[in-house]
Amino acid sequence: MRLARVILLVAPWAFILYAFRDVGEAVDLFSDASLALMLLGSLLTLVAIVGFAVLWIRLLRHLNRGLESPDVPHILHAYARSWLARYVPGKVWSLGARVVHTDVSVMPRRIVARGLVYELAAIMASATALGFGFWTWGVVGPAAGLPLLLAGTVAVIVLVWRLNAITNSALGLIRKAVSQRWTTASDVLEEARQGRELGAKGSILFTCGYLLCNLALALGFVLIAASLAEVGWADVPLLAGGYSLAAVLGMVAFFAPAGLGVREGILVGFSATVLTAPEAVSAVILARIINIFADLIFVGLVEGSTLLSRPIARGSDPGSEAGGRQHQTAADPPGGSST
Repeated sequence: MRLARVILLVAPWAFILYAFRDVGEAVDLFSDASLALMLLGSLLTLVAIVGFAVLWIRLLRHLNRGLESPDVPHILHAYARSWLARYVPGKVWSLGARVVHTDVSVMPRRIVARGLVYELAAIMASATALGFGFWTWGVVGPAAGLPLLLAGTVAVIVLVWRLNAITNSALGLIRKAVSQRWTTASDVLEEARQGRELGAKGSILFTCGYLLCNLALALGFVLIAASLAEVGWADVPLLAGGYSLAAVLGMVAFFAPAGLGVREGILVGFSATVLTAPEAVSAVILARIINIFADLIFVGLVEGSTLLSRPIARGSDPGSEAGGRQHQTAADPPGGSST
C-alpha cells in the first residue's frame, strides 16, 4: 500500500520533469511573461480562497439557524488553520483540525462536522460539473457544453439538497479515519449524523456560491497561463475545464497533501492539448506557487487580524474600564487625594 502511494506521488512529477526537459524555452517564457495577467490571476485565486471562507461562515450560520449568532472571528481563525493543514500529508488533518479548533462554546462541533460534508460535496460536485461542462464546450462547442454545464449545476443542487443519506455515509467513513487520531472529533462526527438540512433555497445559493469560487480559480489559472503563452478565446474552456477536473482529482487523492503532484500531473496533460509542453508545465508550476502564496497571504491576514483585535477588544471592554475606575476609587482616601 505504501509502495503504491509512493508510485502515485512520484509518477506525476516524473511526467512533469519529462515535459519540462526543455529548460531553455521555459526560461524564455518567464522572461517574457506578462506581469499584469499574472497579478490578475493571483488576485482571482486569492478572491476564490476568501470566497470559500465566507461561504463556510454562511454555511455554519445556515445550519445553526435558530440558535445564537456564531463568533465569526473565531470560526474564521479555525478555518484558516485547517486550510493550511491541507499541506500536511493525509487530508484527515485538515478535516479534523476544522472540528478540533472550533470551540464548542462558539459553535457545536456536530454542526461543524456536518458543514464539512456539505462543503466537500458542494466544492467537488460543482468543480466536476464546471470541468465537464467547459471541457465539452472546448472540444465539441458551446451548443453541447453550455447545456451540460447547466444540467450539471442542476444535478449538484439536487445532490446537495438530498444529501442527508450521503452525508450519513460520508460521516461514517470520516469518523473511521478521524477516530485513529482524535477520539473527541470521532464522537462529534457520530453525533452529527442527526442534523439540519440545507433545504432547496440553501442548496441553490450555496451551490452557485461554490460554483463561482471554482470558476474564479479556473479563470485565475487561465490568466496565469496567458501570462506565459498565447491563449486564444477558444482555448479558455479547455484550460478552465482541465483545471477544474484536475482540482477534483487532486482532492480525491487523499495521500497527496493539497493534491500536490497529482493535480499538477493531470493538469499538464489537459493543458498540453492547447499549449506546448514547456508552456503547460511552466503554467502549472507557476499556478501552484501562486496558490501557495495566496494560501499564506490568506492565513496571514486572518492570524494578523486576530492578533490585532485582541488588544482592541481588551481596551474597549466596558467591564475592565468599570473595574479600573472602581479600583481607583477604592484606593483613594475618603477625603480625596492624599496629596
